[in-house]
Amino acid sequence: MAIKCPLNDQIQGGHFLNYHHLTEIERYQIQAGIALGMNINDIAISIKRNRSTVTREIKRNGHITREGYSALYSVEQYRKRREKCRPAFKVAGEIKHYIEERIRQKWSPEQIAGRADFEGISLVAIETIYRYLFRDRQAGGDLWTHLRHSRQRRNKRFAYYRWPKTIPRPSIESRPDAISNRERIGDFERDLIVGHQHKSYLLTIVDRKTKLTKLSKVPRSTGKIVHSQTIKSLNGLEVKSITNDNGCEFVDYLHTQNSLNVPIYFTRPYASWERGTVENTNKLIRQYFPKGTDLSEVTHAKIQMVEMALNDRPRKTLGFRTPNEETFQPIG
Repeated sequence: MAIKCPLNDQIQGGHFLNYHHLTEIERYQIQAGIALGMNINDIAISIKRNRSTVTREIKRNGHITREGYSALYSVEQYRKRREKCRPAFKVAGEIKHYIEERIRQKWSPEQIAGRADFEGISLVAIETIYRYLFRDRQAGGDLWTHLRHSRQRRNKRFAYYRWPKTIPRPSIESRPDAISNRERIGDFERDLIVGHQHKSYLLTIVDRKTKLTKLSKVPRSTGKIVHSQTIKSLNGLEVKSITNDNGCEFVDYLHTQNSLNVPIYFTRPYASWERGTVENTNKLIRQYFPKGTDLSEVTHAKIQMVEMALNDRPRKTLGFRTPNEETFQPIG
């Protein structure tokens, strides 16, 4: 019985919609089929592949064994060929000359890439320039000596993720005046505090009117995790809206919106002041967890203690009442 491979299930009218390389499991199925005396057509049907695919595989990776084909040998040959299929390095020709000339003028890779973009020149990414300098150094070159920080190792930048163009973001400009004027309880702001080396994060949710704060640690800044933690943090509270920035950690906002049945709005780029409540709260949180703190080592009990301290802390904007009092013991 053939093992089902999801990548190979896209069949319509006997024709394969997408081609994928044979998997290791399929190669062992081919070997087993040959050992059982099956013909090429039956083997192809059993693994849901075209007959010609199986034929080419046997001819290309055939090995002298009792059965005439070895899946182990085939896998080894496939991996060797894949190693040779890597694309050529991008720094060559005029691009190479452009980079080297400016490196020797003490320009940084960021300045080189930025100036090229300003001049409308199609160049390579900053990280590619750094890789080129590293290769040059390994080959005995001296380009690295012209860098301002000519150290043995370079601290890599953290990956930068762009917001998917297919997912719209409701602008803060469409937010009702009742939210902007802090007229009611239940309008929250969200943000993510980044821990040391991006190892863990702290999700901050603050009520715009009462300053009630909910804190929770998240291991990764993925949309799915932030969504589930948001639902958990707001459980039992009256929620009427959420406002957050354009970080990709909020990419699952539609699920959050549907789960809570409330609208979610996004600030304009580079306008952190539009979420002033949560930004100011983050400054208070930094009194307990200064920048550079490894949040992965902070216990859940410690985070809950900080949350309680913030919610029992008198605020000038609340007439020196606490967020807990303003939320659960409103005046009038």
